[in-house]
Amino acid sequence: MSKLRITGTFLDEISYDIPHHNWGPEEWDADFAAMKAMGIQKVFLIRCCLRKFMAYPSKVIPAHGGTWHQPPVDWIDLFLTLAEKHGLEFFAGTGVREFEAMLNPNATPAEKREVLGRYSPDMIQYFQQKYAGAYYPGKGREAVWKEYHVIDRPVDKRENYVKRCIAVAGDELKIVDKQVYINGKAVENPKRMQFAYFVYHPTGMQLSQKKRKELDINEDDAQRVDQYTVLYRLNQEQCDHIRKMGFQVECYQDSAGQYDPAIFPHSPDYPWNKDFFGPLTIPAKGMTVQLDPKNIVLYEQIIRQYEGNKLEVKDGKIFINGQETTSYTFQMDYYFMMGDNRHNSADSRFWGFVPEDHIVGHPSMVWLSVDKYKSWGEKGKIRWDRMFKRVKL
Repeated sequence: MSKLRITGTFLDEISYDIPHHNWGPEEWDADFAAMKAMGIQKVFLIRCCLRKFMAYPSKVIPAHGGTWHQPPVDWIDLFLTLAEKHGLEFFAGTGVREFEAMLNPNATPAEKREVLGRYSPDMIQYFQQKYAGAYYPGKGREAVWKEYHVIDRPVDKRENYVKRCIAVAGDELKIVDKQVYINGKAVENPKRMQFAYFVYHPTGMQLSQKKRKELDINEDDAQRVDQYTVLYRLNQEQCDHIRKMGFQVECYQDSAGQYDPAIFPHSPDYPWNKDFFGPLTIPAKGMTVQLDPKNIVLYEQIIRQYEGNKLEVKDGKIFINGQETTSYTFQMDYYFMMGDNRHNSADSRFWGFVPEDHIVGHPSMVWLSVDKYKSWGEKGKIRWDRMFKRVKL
């Protein structure tokens, strides 16, 4: 039996339960160091407040009424500092799930018990009245963004990513049934491009670890669906090989018009997903676009964060730096990036546009390539066939 690698962990109820009452910075520092040592890569804080206890000194939450206990330490700031110190990724949860349950009249009894029980009746009534009206998926997320000051990608918080630039300033991009089109023409797909596939065998037979290594299948991407089926991210060559072994292989993809709130611009007015996206024109320096209450979601990150303006939308009118306007002229060129693992890639389909001052360069050569699933000394640990190869742009 293969070993299950655990690379992520959750922190929950730290503002309400132990170890909140008897742990301080030193204890959490040791805990983060231990997580790093055992192979943890991502740390998720599920709830930033619970009952009447807060994990950070919020000024917004108490404003809605009730008595709230201020934390002795700003835990969010501490965890961000420790994550950076120990080389971990840290994610802090917002109240999106709670807001969805508050605003959804068809929320299940279990959701109402488990989620709404964390808030006072007065607070629940306040939000239900404030955001009254027809419910739609993603309404809770929109309420969170309106209610709180949320910075999803702080402009000064940058990580180095290697992603393929598929559209430059001025291009029109569209994805139809997983195929990328630039200016109306289908682009040539990367040779090793991957998608998610269900691999099924009626007897329950699975790909052996030896075969997975032989096919160079990424173990991190594998997800067991049931006793007969596993979800893998595969390229076309891997799919063909697995089919020849007698397995049924079916691509898992989204449908046209299926709204995914995780996908840019995170608005039901643009019901896009990983496989059906756009059309979207990439902003160019000097280009002017007309603005309205619907399309402002496409450009608000650029206007506010990347180009440093104050943006407000009031009563259906748009104000930039205090002046009402119906248009905006971009000050920089922007780009659209995508990874070759199309169903498991953090890229512009989720972030949106990448400004020119975030581009730091391009890779030129692979000087070392190793298989993290093989031990040192094991055949194939060092991928000699990939080393010292120039990167084709």
